[in-house]
Amino acid sequence: MSIYLTQRQTAPDGIEQKEFPCLFADLDWGSVDGDNKPATIDGMSGGPIFALNVLNGGDYSYKLIGVQSSRNNSNSVAFCAMPPFLQALRDAASKLDAGKSDGPTTIS
Repeated sequence: MSIYLTQRQTAPDGIEQKEFPCLFADLDWGSVDGDNKPATIDGMSGGPIFALNVLNGGDYSYKLIGVQSSRNNSNSVAFCAMPPFLQALRDAASKLDAGKSDGPTTIS
């Protein structure tokens, strides 16, 4: 399922800014096709947030811009932007690898 989002400049009621900066958006339930629209997005935390761009000729380009992290009861979400999230993963992996000579890295 895909739901259009409209970016917000400020945190909506019921969602607090966390230690790491988040992005905020409002859900557009009218963008969901079909009659089986879910009542909530319960269980979708950790899901990807993609940006789509319509190209000439009707093709699309897309990129992963975030990971959904929280929501409120008013159809708004917060998500972690990908660049700082990926940098944090790289930093954690580097710290784990610093003490190892070989073998796979695991993050727990």
